[in-house]
Amino acid sequence: MRYLTEGALMLAIYMCMLLISLYIPVIRIIVMLLLPLPFIFYTMRHHWKKSLLLLVASLLLTVLLSPLSLPVTFMAGTGGITLGYFYRKKGSGYAALVNGTVVYCLNLVLFFIVAKSLFHVDFQALMDKSLDQSINQSQQFIGQIGQGQIRSEEEKQINMLKDQLNDMKYLIPSIMVLVGMFLTFINHVVARPILKRLKHDVPRMGPFSEFQLPRIILWFYLISILLSFIQFPDGSFMFMAINNVAFLLQILILLQGFAVIFSFFKQKKMPIFIPIVLMFFSFFIPLLLQIVRILGIIDLGFNLRRRHSPK
Repeated sequence: MRYLTEGALMLAIYMCMLLISLYIPVIRIIVMLLLPLPFIFYTMRHHWKKSLLLLVASLLLTVLLSPLSLPVTFMAGTGGITLGYFYRKKGSGYAALVNGTVVYCLNLVLFFIVAKSLFHVDFQALMDKSLDQSINQSQQFIGQIGQGQIRSEEEKQINMLKDQLNDMKYLIPSIMVLVGMFLTFINHVVARPILKRLKHDVPRMGPFSEFQLPRIILWFYLISILLSFIQFPDGSFMFMAINNVAFLLQILILLQGFAVIFSFFKQKKMPIFIPIVLMFFSFFIPLLLQIVRILGIIDLGFNLRRRHSPK
């Protein structure tokens, strides 16, 4: 009956954390990132089937205390159980990251389906309204700078902004994947030191400088570039599929390129903050970002790091 005692304790801890995240805004974000911890801890100590009982009890209490927080509890519970399951199996940190990302993405998809089916939330209309507001604010700002007149160059910039914001609507699946990956990574980073203090072995992901994609990703990337030259109707399945796949592959290639940079500075025994600063500024300098992408492609194709690593 030990699992019942620990389950009741984890349930009480989770509900306290949930209430803190709801009623103490100062630390809301920090506490929300810690919400999966009770589920991770419990799953590592007991079977995942028992963890499902903890999730059901958490959902029932959430209905009584704060019904609007049901999606938060469901997401924290399923994400925490997934990470705890892979930690318990002594799998790699990257395996936990991939599977946690999948679970969080499924949660987001489920949230969209429920919100649209039961509450008739039109996400497309909301997004269009938000995009229109952003464009109008940009036009007003540029008009104020230009003393009420928008020149042809500024009009071109506004049209480019419209196209970019319009394309964002078609990248929602990719954005979901990135959100899921971010949440899983944060959960792992936060949970690992805490669980280690509780004498639970949590696998590490390994140094970022050793991050390596399979070479087949390069071929997928090249195919996506070729397919992007084919004109598919906006909003069609092929249009969205190619754009989302290309977007995600570009991010993976960028990660490969950043890993090359981190590896270089590590070999030269230079301070870690230098590549971190370079990574930060590259997102504001398109040319630098292109160089990073080229490094990633070369490393994938020709094993750049292995060729220049010390013998």
